[in-house]
Parts: sequence; C-alpha cells; structure tokens
Amino acid sequence: MKASLTLTFTVGMLLLSACSQKTGRLTDESAKSTTAVDTTNTATILEIDNKQFAALVGTPQPDGRHWNFASGRPIVVDFYATWCGPCKKLSPNLARLAQEYKGKIDFYKIDVEKNRETASIFGFNSIPTLLFVNPQNGKLSIKSGYLEYETLKSIIKEALGI
Repeated sequence: MKASLTLTFTVGMLLLSACSQKTGRLTDESAKSTTAVDTTNTATILEIDNKQFAALVGTPQPDGRHWNFASGRPIVVDFYATWCGPCKKLSPNLARLAQEYKGKIDFYKIDVEKNRETASIFGFNSIPTLLFVNPQNGKLSIKSGYLEYETLKSIIKEALGI
C-alpha cells in the first residue's frame, strides 16, 4: 500500500512538472506577435485580422486580376493556424527575416481559423502559406508549406527584389 501510494505520488509529480513546462505551442500571447531575439533592435511580425489586412496589405480589384495595394513597401504575410506544426516550425525563420529586413519589408501573420474571409480570397488549400506582395511591380507571389531560411531569402530576392 505504501509503495503504491509513493508510486502514484511520483507519477503525479512527473505529470504535473511535464504539463507545466513550455511545449512549443503558441499561446494566446505568443500568437499575437512573433519577435526576433535581438532585444536591442527588435522587429515584430504583427498579427492582423480581415479588416487590418485590407488596410495594411490591400484588396483585390473587381476584375479579380489586379490588386489595390495599401502600402508602397513590400510585404510578407504568413497565413497560419495555431495547431499547425509546420507553421510553428516556420515562425522562427520569419522572425529572423523580419529582423534582417526591418524597415524594408513589412511582415504580418493572419490566423486562417479566425480570418477565413481573407484566406478564401486566395483559395489557399494548405498552411502555412506565405503571400509575398510587391507593390513596385504589382505582383503577388504565393508559396505553401514549410520553407527553410535560405529558401525564404531566395524567394524574397526573387519576388520582392530585395
């Protein structure tokens, strides 16, 4: 009986300590923004909703083939979900790029579960999906799935000209 009680207590303590440790999941606080590690000159990836997307990124024209850009600066938008493993894996790469391109490219993220309207404009079938907006040449580029840091840099150079 005493051994059983000790075993139950030990297992309970292990479970309690395991559940209280950070698991790498996005919490409500961390889902709102992702910040690069450099605390002296940080760049934030702002989480936006449907209305903010229209105000900060732009809207499609009625013909569906052209875009009304809200900014003259290049933009990267991360379409993600909090439960998505590849989205979580991509997040540090985007935070690093946001720091590297601070002042040159605006980085946003939008939760597709909460903002289906914006995601449906593009007809995304998978996440993560990144939207690269280049108002200088009027083009949008879309890439889906997890992308390594160097691959992202190459896409930024090609799609955004930076």
